[in-house]
Amino acid sequence: MGVDRHMEEILRVADQQAMSEEAFVAFLIDRGYPEHDARSLKKAKQDIILHTGPHLGGFNERVSVPELIDAVSAMSASCIAGKYAMQSQEASDSVPVPPQRPRTVPA
Repeated sequence: MGVDRHMEEILRVADQQAMSEEAFVAFLIDRGYPEHDARSLKKAKQDIILHTGPHLGGFNERVSVPELIDAVSAMSASCIAGKYAMQSQEASDSVPVPPQRPRTVPA
């Protein structure tokens, strides 16, 4: 809970230029690229979009956490149901029960 698995990270050309070839490949592999694909990319040719995660949201953006939204919905429903059940029980405990007549068995 509280984790964004739907994040894009951009490896900018300027950042790629500052890396050695081995550091570039290692960076891509660390972020989930297969080694063959990482070695076949040309360094500093274009920005590379990496689908990474988990993160707590986009940089300088609002936090996007779908799992947190689902969890809050479930917890809210549970609280409301619990409160309803508690009030229903209290209401049924306070309702007076009419006295029962003893049953007589016919002779």
